[in-house]
Amino acid sequence: MYNSFLFPCCFLCIVFFLPYFLCEGAKERLDFPFSDYFQSLLDDTKSIKTQAQRDFLVKCMQGDPDSISKAARELIRRDGPLLGKQNVVLGLALYRYCADERDHADSQANLGKMYLEGVPILSPKRALEYFQRAGEQGHHASLYNSCHVMANGISEEYAALIAQGKSMASEF
Repeated sequence: MYNSFLFPCCFLCIVFFLPYFLCEGAKERLDFPFSDYFQSLLDDTKSIKTQAQRDFLVKCMQGDPDSISKAARELIRRDGPLLGKQNVVLGLALYRYCADERDHADSQANLGKMYLEGVPILSPKRALEYFQRAGEQGHHASLYNSCHVMANGISEEYAALIAQGKSMASEF
């Protein structure tokens, strides 16, 4: 009795509700605020040399947080062959989008490091906030960094280790 009733219900749910959820996901990708920037890079055929670079830009344009975080890192750290000259402001905006809108742990950890280094501004309070948010998602170095900031404040030695992407957790 239940089997004959269960199959039509599952079928109706798939037919009527699955397109709604797929459309909602597509809407979210289209609402990505930086898609025009990545589209302009895709349109510039001189800078794209490989299919991997094209795929990377397509993922960024679609709002993939891992790809956007890599693009932000490239924009902040150096002049990249694909993304152009160093642009700290755009890189920070991309990190903030991933950290705040997409709840991306690596972007939260990187923003925490930047706030400790004083890139936008020196703000241990904001750094601690981002470290804790990343730590809640299982980012272990961020857990350690947040505990260290709460217990000891920030020393010059510790800020230098964080700037290098390390923590003093290896001492224990």
